[in-house]
Amino acid sequence: MVELNKLFQPGRIGSLELKNRIVMAAMGTGYCHHDGYVLDEYIAFMEERAKGGTGLLMTGVTRILSEVGMRPGSMGIYDDKLIPGLKKLTDAVHKHDSKIFMQLHHSGTRTSEETRAVIPSAPSAIVHFRTGVVPRALTLLEIEHLIEAFGQGARRAKDAGFDGVEVHGGHGYLICQFLSPRANRRDDQYGGSVANRARFPCDIMREIRRVCGPDFPISFRVSATEYVEGGTDLEDTLQQVPLFVEAGADALHVSAGSDEALQWVTPDFNEPPACLTYLAQAVKKITKVPVIAVGKLGDPRVADKVLEDGIADFVAVGRPLLADAYLPKKAQEGRVEDIMLCIYCNNGCTENRLIGRNRCAVNPELGQEAVYRFEKTKKKKKVVIVGGGLAGMETATIAAERGHDVHLYEKTGALGGQWIPATAAKPQIGTLTVNMERRLAASGAKVHLNMAMDAQGILKEKPDLVVVATGAKQNLPKIPGMEGKNIVMAWDVLDGSAKTGQEVVVVGGGLTGSDAAYFLARQGRRVSLINNRQVLVHVERLSKLTLKEKLINNGVFLYPFSKAESITENGVNVINDGEIVFLKADTVVISVGVKQDNGIASTLAELAPALDVKTIGDAYDPRTALEAIHEGFKIATEA
Repeated sequence: MVELNKLFQPGRIGSLELKNRIVMAAMGTGYCHHDGYVLDEYIAFMEERAKGGTGLLMTGVTRILSEVGMRPGSMGIYDDKLIPGLKKLTDAVHKHDSKIFMQLHHSGTRTSEETRAVIPSAPSAIVHFRTGVVPRALTLLEIEHLIEAFGQGARRAKDAGFDGVEVHGGHGYLICQFLSPRANRRDDQYGGSVANRARFPCDIMREIRRVCGPDFPISFRVSATEYVEGGTDLEDTLQQVPLFVEAGADALHVSAGSDEALQWVTPDFNEPPACLTYLAQAVKKITKVPVIAVGKLGDPRVADKVLEDGIADFVAVGRPLLADAYLPKKAQEGRVEDIMLCIYCNNGCTENRLIGRNRCAVNPELGQEAVYRFEKTKKKKKVVIVGGGLAGMETATIAAERGHDVHLYEKTGALGGQWIPATAAKPQIGTLTVNMERRLAASGAKVHLNMAMDAQGILKEKPDLVVVATGAKQNLPKIPGMEGKNIVMAWDVLDGSAKTGQEVVVVGGGLTGSDAAYFLARQGRRVSLINNRQVLVHVERLSKLTLKEKLINNGVFLYPFSKAESITENGVNVINDGEIVFLKADTVVISVGVKQDNGIASTLAELAPALDVKTIGDAYDPRTALEAIHEGFKIATEA
């Protein structure tokens, strides 16, 4: 049994005692009304995390004025009329001995087009690098009104039963912009020196303390470094920490990143666990108030060590609580291996939140807490599933748990499908297949490895339902020289079945090709990566930032908008900017996309048109793990 010595000890923020050291970090979900009213689905989402054992829950960003939301679906605290709905939220959380803070927020320059009614405001009128919008520089009178609005927001939160508030001073939003020398060019009392740049958040916390009294806890979230040249760095933050505490901060939530470096706000699978805790450690050395650490702390063993080593007093867990609401409870009961660990892919949460509602690649139930109820089947069926990748495994697990007679056939000797080569490039995501295999084994489904099924073999099983989850196969481009002995496929490189020479050209710069290039570069190969479009096109935006940086830092030569004209035994002729460039290579790795492998489905349609056949995952259309798992879940819950 795993010993977690510190994670479940009680802790204190100001006058508030918490039952453990786990804080659910604030995350936007899109589960609220566009006017900021809390909806039943958001209450159900938060209550599920409270049921799961989290000590302190932070709401997502909550706008203090109606017009300064980040995007539709974010919560509001700009009017007393919002209080009754928020009281339902706090009551739901408190039923489970958990506490809840509201995160008070102003988007500044990052106010979205969908929610803004006015030109975005900021400390200084500096054009936004991404949108091209020039914000208004706030006047002193406007700053005074904003300080008052933060105070009134905190007052409403207290009236609604919240146990405290968090003032969001990080991630490139308004307060972060005031703190940053890159964004704040003011020459009055709110700009210039390190202390002056901290004045705005300090005035906000003083106002909250004045309005709400001495015993209402305040957490201040700060990007200790923006990871942008010319922005806030750790040295600035360490000078400002005493000012934050003197102004009223009862806890410091130490994060990182900004609008220009969003990959550090939600670091992905390319970064190591606990990758940002060094910032919390530096802050903790100079202050006596509790410090909350962030940065991929979803594994309870990692989180406990952060506490055990004295790096922080609390750990903030965000995306992992989307993946498994019961992470704390399972950890406390010694069932760490039962936790569905977050794979930090950002595809469902960060990426989908931009267009609406949060989803999770590994947890299809996310956002459905108010409506989803697991039900045993009333009519047992024989379900045959062909393909043991993510889609097939999820279908088999849920269908078997519901009481069906499930048979999963996989032609190879291992489960995981295309996730196997993907894991070679990104070992951290390997927890997904470990978790899924464990659930599958416990479900009662019969798994048949090394069995390649065809349509005739399926029909002999006399199934009631057939699920085709045979995945995809790699495309072979029509390039002269493709028959050469120096040609290998990207999946074969990643799973170890193909070796390469010292000089490698990778043809295809999507996610798989870029993963292969990074994988080989880390082995000391000299790698060139060519793509006929931009490198890493269609890759989740934050992972794109991270992986592109790692490719460059590992010496990979990038050739976007370039085409392989022909391959020889010595390398590749590449059309670049209308000219032929020769790239020398011992080995040429091909990664030009995939196509669905669903021949079984069409054959079954001919042989047994009345048979219920479903095609899911990449066999239906090549996409991500999110679609594969969600489609398997849907088919199994409806069977």
